[in-house]
Amino acid sequence: MASPVRAACALALIVAGVPLASEARVRCTGGRYLVQRSASPIIAASGVELVHDALVVGPGDAQLLSLGDGCPATAVRFTQKKTLTLVRARWIGCPGIAGRVRLRARLDRSCERMKGVVVARRLNIRKPFTATLSRCGDNIVDTTGGEQCEPPGTATCDASCLTIGCGDGVVDPNAGEQCEPPLSTGCDVNCHSVSCGTQCDCSAGQVSCGSACVDLQTDTSNCGACRKTCLADQQCMLGHCACPAGQRICAGQCVDRQTDPTNCGSCGNVCLPGAICVSGNCACPIGERVCAGACVDRQSDPQNCGNCGRVCLPGAVCSRGSCGCPQGTKLCGTGCVDTQSDFNNCGQCGSVCLSGEFCSAGRCVCADGNRLCGGACVDPGSDPGNCGGCGKVCQPGAVCSVGNCKCPPGTDSCAGACVDKRSDANNCGGCGKVCLAGESCSGGRCICADGKAICGNACVDKQTDPGNCGSCGTVCPLDKSCTSGRCR
Repeated sequence: MASPVRAACALALIVAGVPLASEARVRCTGGRYLVQRSASPIIAASGVELVHDALVVGPGDAQLLSLGDGCPATAVRFTQKKTLTLVRARWIGCPGIAGRVRLRARLDRSCERMKGVVVARRLNIRKPFTATLSRCGDNIVDTTGGEQCEPPGTATCDASCLTIGCGDGVVDPNAGEQCEPPLSTGCDVNCHSVSCGTQCDCSAGQVSCGSACVDLQTDTSNCGACRKTCLADQQCMLGHCACPAGQRICAGQCVDRQTDPTNCGSCGNVCLPGAICVSGNCACPIGERVCAGACVDRQSDPQNCGNCGRVCLPGAVCSRGSCGCPQGTKLCGTGCVDTQSDFNNCGQCGSVCLSGEFCSAGRCVCADGNRLCGGACVDPGSDPGNCGGCGKVCQPGAVCSVGNCKCPPGTDSCAGACVDKRSDANNCGGCGKVCLAGESCSGGRCICADGKAICGNACVDKQTDPGNCGSCGTVCPLDKSCTSGRCR
């Protein structure tokens, strides 16, 4: 540090305003104010080491923290009087302090200086104090306010009063640091790593366990002896692992056998589903009874309505031990339904909507843009069976677009059907132009397959056809076959 600084206070007054008629005219909105050393602590019990205090003021409620304890949150009042802002708060009672505690203070025009008095009549305390607004650069390290150092702008303290270098929580090898934070296990005051091998030189009350100094009286990983580890929820008390008060170990865990429903009264004694453990005994909550091995409320359980095993119908509820349909529904068949929206009971029980319809306000209706045709909801703008109107059927291969039948791109209408004249053997190159037997249509032309030629009205293979062996019309004798275009 560049210069000695004072530590910030331990007493806090947290203030947030109560809405007042004059609230809009209140100049000061609060902050964290540090009490001068001579007035700290404002309230102290006898035999307690003196501490520094702080007053934290903001717009909601007031809380007074002193000597590690303090007063609970209470309402606070702000009043503007000329250039001063008056602050008033009152506590009916505070832990360890007999009687009421009152705060009366005023903030100056700059809102940076508070002067006031705290009164506790039962303790015969009337403590005047002066406090200043805490800020980085006031030469008081306000740790509770988030400061780590003072003054700012030095080699070890940045502009926000946060520590630079060793102690800032970040290991900086360029600055020679090897560990953080200082004075932690294996880290000395200068943030240099310290290895003490199998034996460390420990301070009073600690012993060496491996490469660390520990307190065998309180360390849960070394309780009473090195490497003696307590259970996860145990505490190390005076060198012995122990469960918290009122708990015992069951299956390797600390449990309260007076309240634990899985270890009620004794380890492994599991209460029924829904039951609770009261003073070590399993019991159903008030108003519930056991049905089929579980605690249930027969006034509201639809599986045990009024009596065990009495099951309400699907959709029904159990109220005061009686099954009934919820408001807005009615019984249809074997369940409660809403006839305003139920597809199978639209408007009344058994009224089933058609395919594509839905039930709205108790009426079967088609979706927007659809209409009822032939007992089903269809879209006349795109349905090829009802294109532009019910029963208007598009020709085979056609599509319905915006209520009009059209052949898809690349096809034409021929004899009441959409065909591709580039590949249709019955309309090759033009409507009605039929290719010969064995021919196919390619690019709008009838062609024989590779290796074949037209003879008469058919595509034949002159290399193997005995009726056209080698050439059209050359017929091989009955006792010969056509091989490689010759009768043999």
